[in-house]
Amino acid sequence: MLDVEREEASGTVFRDAILLSLLGLMLIIMILLQYFNPPTQEAQSEPPGNVIVEIEWPNHLDADIDLWVQAPKDRSVGYSNKGNAVLNLLRDDVGARQDISNINHEITYSRGVLAGEYIVNLHYYADHTGQRGRAKVPVHAWVSVKKNSMATPRIIVDRTLTMERVGDEKTVFRFKLSEEGNLVSGSINERFKAIRAWKG
Repeated sequence: MLDVEREEASGTVFRDAILLSLLGLMLIIMILLQYFNPPTQEAQSEPPGNVIVEIEWPNHLDADIDLWVQAPKDRSVGYSNKGNAVLNLLRDDVGARQDISNINHEITYSRGVLAGEYIVNLHYYADHTGQRGRAKVPVHAWVSVKKNSMATPRIIVDRTLTMERVGDEKTVFRFKLSEEGNLVSGSINERFKAIRAWKG
């Protein structure tokens, strides 16, 4: 009789020990789960991108088209000067080289809206199509403005032009924004101004 009681007692202790071990393991796993997928900080900080300039060209064309943007009273931003006080070049696309996405797209954005004239240029940097620098590349360019982090971006200017030979620089558009981030009426034009720069 005493042996049966001992076996029952040791079985109960064993089951209790296993159950407590499993509960402890589950508690540790629940604590660690929050570190595998930490909450993002994006909701707490204002994302960049009040003035957003984008270009794209056909994905099948292995050409390097560079986006250059100049904000009011600031240096231009492009592949050799990727950022300054107002603007940042987020993506410098060099065509099919070093590109796993197969998407020809460049984007520049501002932090805040600075009133004054913006200039958007394209530079035909390289042609890898085998056409000796003469592949004609249609480039679609557009500018969106987002007045604050909660607003939906709205396109204010949109144009497609053709880059014809390596070395060409063209002004896609110039436009003015008010302090409120509104397009100044009658300010859009395409008068050429060279803004491309190199590191000195």
